[in-house]
Amino acid sequence: MPAAPTPPVAVPADDATALVYRVADAIRRDPALTVPIRGSITLPDTAADLAATSDDPQARLVTIGWRSSAPAILSDSDRGRGDVRVRKGVVHRGRTDRRVRLTATVTAPGAAPVMVPLDLTVLAAAAPRPADMSAYMFVYFHSDTVEGEKLRFAVSDGNNALRWRELNGARPVLESSKGTMGLRDPFILRSAEGDRFFLLATDLSVGRSGWGGATDKGSHYLEIWESTDLVHWSEQRHVKVNLPQAGMTWAPEATYDPTIQAYVVYWTSTLFTDASHRTSDGNGPQILISTTRDFRHFTPPRPWFKAADLPFLVKDKGMIDSTVLKDGADYYRFTKVSEVSGCPSSDIMGQRSRTLRATGHSGAWHTIDRCIGRKAGTPEVEGPSAFVANPGDTSGFRYFLWVDNYGGVGYIPLATRSLRGTIRWTYPKDFRLPASPRHGSVLSITAKERDALVARWSPAAPTSGAER
Repeated sequence: MPAAPTPPVAVPADDATALVYRVADAIRRDPALTVPIRGSITLPDTAADLAATSDDPQARLVTIGWRSSAPAILSDSDRGRGDVRVRKGVVHRGRTDRRVRLTATVTAPGAAPVMVPLDLTVLAAAAPRPADMSAYMFVYFHSDTVEGEKLRFAVSDGNNALRWRELNGARPVLESSKGTMGLRDPFILRSAEGDRFFLLATDLSVGRSGWGGATDKGSHYLEIWESTDLVHWSEQRHVKVNLPQAGMTWAPEATYDPTIQAYVVYWTSTLFTDASHRTSDGNGPQILISTTRDFRHFTPPRPWFKAADLPFLVKDKGMIDSTVLKDGADYYRFTKVSEVSGCPSSDIMGQRSRTLRATGHSGAWHTIDRCIGRKAGTPEVEGPSAFVANPGDTSGFRYFLWVDNYGGVGYIPLATRSLRGTIRWTYPKDFRLPASPRHGSVLSITAKERDALVARWSPAAPTSGAER
């Protein structure tokens, strides 16, 4: 296990030196550097990249250099450049646990450098991920109420993404104690290494505060948990991720990008041109992206996709709720948009790209489907959640796109056998979901993981959910 953090150093009176010591202490206390290492980590370049010191006006003047005792296990320098630069902190786990000393050197003009040695344990590589995923887990919220804005879990009834059983008697499993104290739009993913899970959610409580101010004075934070077994979850992390000019931070999702060995996190925001958030940038809600390795440190977000990028979209109405699935070398993105003509209501459109982080105006994303919900027979929907079916899924489908009938029954599952050519989404006649499920996400899991969830949370009877 890593050594316990050293006690804080007394801060000298001199301002530059004081800031250097403050940064050194923040590095010592960084939670990502005080636990066994399971994946690549964030190594900041300046004090502005540390949450504890980012607000200091002099933070950019304080630089942080890094030296690893085993660069082949934990890298201490960047590789590549531009959009495919792989930042330092890449971790390569081997057959056994390894001890690595990572030393940070903190410097600033007018102050002596301060060295911060950190003794870390890089855990042995996880067992190979089973190829035969044979079940699913569903995380969702329930309604626009205080009780409804807590997170509930369900598991599939066998290897079938259309048949579900609620866990914990349909009662919440996770609730918020931070921010607005409401949780919506949860997203769950398995780490790239396979032995850790991250759970993200929107910090919004309509049940407590209503919708007033939600899109111009909303939270700049995400609510985050992590787990190694899906049963035991960490303490809630309330992490500020958004820009000062952003009006809200809604519907976060994340996709691992191997080209930078980091996760791309995306969410919906409105942006304003003034500090009081009275003058919109004219684009309506849009999708921003940031990157992270540990879901503690996030790069400053930037616009990823907005309605102005495509001529058939209504610019000032914007868009919400992007979801991404990867299939082979292709990324598929589904987003709720408003079309100029041809679709009776705002609806879901689909795109495909080989480059995840390409912007909407780059031309790298090709439109493959429009007005998806209405063509499949749904009312107006939002909150799309896309995933690839497990091998052998008994429903007979290959891809799923769940959409939220927010004014009615909640999630409706759409399904197809192909995302090539003319895509035909099926609105299944026979499915069983939890009662009134709202915007959430589905994760492929093993039979062993499903059994552990069932053992912990005792599933409700199969007939308790919404059945068609």
